[in-house]
Amino acid sequence: MEWAGVWASQYPSNDGKDGRVDLIRCDHKAGKIVATKLTGNRFVPAGKVSFEAILHKNGMMGRGRALLACDGFVDPRWVAGEFHADSADTFSFHWTDDQFVIYFHRYDPETERPVMDDSGKAITNTYLYEGRPRAD
Repeated sequence: MEWAGVWASQYPSNDGKDGRVDLIRCDHKAGKIVATKLTGNRFVPAGKVSFEAILHKNGMMGRGRALLACDGFVDPRWVAGEFHADSADTFSFHWTDDQFVIYFHRYDPETERPVMDDSGKAITNTYLYEGRPRAD
């Protein structure tokens, strides 16, 4: 399997309540995946590694570590984690110490578009599933 590319998910900090999509870029070389945040959140900013894993020979599972931090990127620390692929287009990463799972799918810019401010600039970490804002 090839895991390089841009992937989308909703990290727990968003709670899925506002429809925002977090984006990561996965680099996949020599059996190792490194996922870097393209959009940040209040805990871990954009540009930081979100998780990394060494894959088993089948390329569908692996063990690694994930970056956790308190609000404001305070007390950042690495915790154990596991990579699990469901298909060529979906995978999950389990933060084993905190016992939560984040599910990822390949990012589709045609259906997941950034919210733009009045000047036409994309608002950081405000990507919407299917380009639709949530109803208030």
